[in-house]
Amino acid sequence: MKHNAARFPFAAAVPLSALIASIALAATRLGAPAGSFAGTLNPFGARRIGFAAGGFGARFGNALSGMVDLETLGAPPLNSLTRGGGLGALSLGGAAAFTDHTGLRLMATRASTAPIFRLNGATRDYPEPPNGHDFALSGAWEYRPGAELRVFGVEQLQHLALNVNLPAQRDLFRQRTLSRLGTVNWADTIGPWSVNASAGGGILDRREIIGSVDV
Repeated sequence: MKHNAARFPFAAAVPLSALIASIALAATRLGAPAGSFAGTLNPFGARRIGFAAGGFGARFGNALSGMVDLETLGAPPLNSLTRGGGLGALSLGGAAAFTDHTGLRLMATRASTAPIFRLNGATRDYPEPPNGHDFALSGAWEYRPGAELRVFGVEQLQHLALNVNLPAQRDLFRQRTLSRLGTVNWADTIGPWSVNASAGGGILDRREIIGSVDV
């Protein structure tokens, strides 16, 4: 598996829902009075990425533009360690193959817009430019051909500080968004039946502070 600092945007200018093993992942969108910054998810931990365009109801988070469904990778074929970097992000990936059919994968990315702003300048006053990290861990056990158990966990943290200078508002705006998700997926074939079940849960903690007022 090749892993680098490229990151897959799942929160677009129009609402878009992300699913991992059919479990909804909350988008870590940083919305500020003068703009917004979308959360991302590294695509190199995905076996398959599917897109569905069109309008969707409340069951899928009122996603008007569509959905992206990510199926996590299975057991790695061998041990590996990869790293990558770019102007705004550094990443590290690792894989541990315990047997031919069991293993773990780890992906970590640290991102910051500070180097980009230093190079190109910024149109806003950021005491703390948008920055954050993504941590993802997945494991798979193929206990017989065509039968597999997979687990996946991801944590995304993003925050920023922005000096707001608007006619109706002049103050320091801070935002911190933490998203965590864990999923379990089981696939098997029992006689003529194919079984695929998923379960998961997570949290979304979003805090916004203007001056000394917590909103």
